[in-house]
Amino acid sequence: MMNGRGTSLRRGTRGILPLAALLASAAWIPPDLARAGGAPQRSRETGPSIAGMTLAARGERLIVDQVLPGSPAALAGLLAGDVVLVVDETPLIDLQPLPPWEALGLIGRAGRPQVRLVIGRGAGTLTVQLPLSATVDDPADAAPAEPPIPGEAARPLTARTLDGTPITLADFRGRPVLIEFWASWCPPCRDQAVTLKRLSIEYGERLVIVGISLDTDAKSFEAFVYNQHLPGHQVMDGGWAGPIGSAYGIPKTGIPYAVLIDGDGRVAASGMSLKEQETTLARVVAAGPAGSRREGGP
Repeated sequence: MMNGRGTSLRRGTRGILPLAALLASAAWIPPDLARAGGAPQRSRETGPSIAGMTLAARGERLIVDQVLPGSPAALAGLLAGDVVLVVDETPLIDLQPLPPWEALGLIGRAGRPQVRLVIGRGAGTLTVQLPLSATVDDPADAAPAEPPIPGEAARPLTARTLDGTPITLADFRGRPVLIEFWASWCPPCRDQAVTLKRLSIEYGERLVIVGISLDTDAKSFEAFVYNQHLPGHQVMDGGWAGPIGSAYGIPKTGIPYAVLIDGDGRVAASGMSLKEQETTLARVVAAGPAGSRREGGP
């Protein structure tokens, strides 16, 4: 669906999606500034949409003007009226404040998987990370695979876990495998971690859990695994363009996203909600490697 300002969003998503493209230019120049060659005459100018939020210049400040429901910005907790205080490591509110249009130029720099913003709201602050799509040289390389569908053969997976152990999907043949895609900067992923831990306790060694993190920072990845007590084998894939996430179509689905593979090595279910897969999971675990029933949908 389009939000009216050219930003493509997945309808009804409860997770986080990458932006379809970076900003069209390195910086946004307010119309009055472009015409007059000086400071804008109006107190407020509207900029482009970023992660489902529209930024606006109000005087010398960059504010969140609108937030589209269900967008990455909304899921990160941003609200209309929030003030952008810091972009990555660059403060905007200082003795010599950075003009809002230059701040938008910082956000639009290419070659980064995400942007870090510190937001001011009343007397408090909020730090968020919003995903940006990766820049590629060949447009054909930008198209990720389609998400897996029930009944198809599981796609290959080779990785090294947090503790350095090499794993492949073939290592777990004969046992159901639950692959969970997540990131430390994804608020819905924290909620889903609770369900993941409960399923790990419920099924024990009858279910193999493999977590695939889209984090690009190793410290953030490790801290989330330890602080959330994530079960199973945890792997850092390295952003939206990581090899495992790309092979499983995660840039198209958003996160959190789970893929359940039965004991025969076929996809039994896939989707954003683990709770919606629990009935299928119970049947797959009970059925074992033969005759597993496959249900669900992307």
